[in-house]
Amino acid sequence: MSRKKTPKVEIKVRFTPDQVEMIHDRMKAAHTDNREGFIRKMALDGFILEVDAAPFKEMCRLLRSISNSFNQVAKRANSSGNVYETDLLDMAQKQNKLWDALNQLIVRLGFLK
Repeated sequence: MSRKKTPKVEIKVRFTPDQVEMIHDRMKAAHTDNREGFIRKMALDGFILEVDAAPFKEMCRLLRSISNSFNQVAKRANSSGNVYETDLLDMAQKQNKLWDALNQLIVRLGFLK
């Protein structure tokens, strides 16, 4: 069993009303409403990185599409013994799109180092 680490030391920090407003604005930009966690993350790491999930969603969509194509080809091969070249070409094209999306994502994430 793993136990969550709970903070043992409390540090009090005072902010001006303008600073609190800035913190809330930055929390909104980071899509979080956990002020304590946000301030802790900022104090320890100095930044919060918000990742655009669109490339991941596109890769998941392509994976679902490829999986569906594989299932259709396997079903056809099992029932009739025939596999159509157009189906295989379609699957290869979708796989190439997936690899392209993955490579673009890796390149984009590589700039974060």
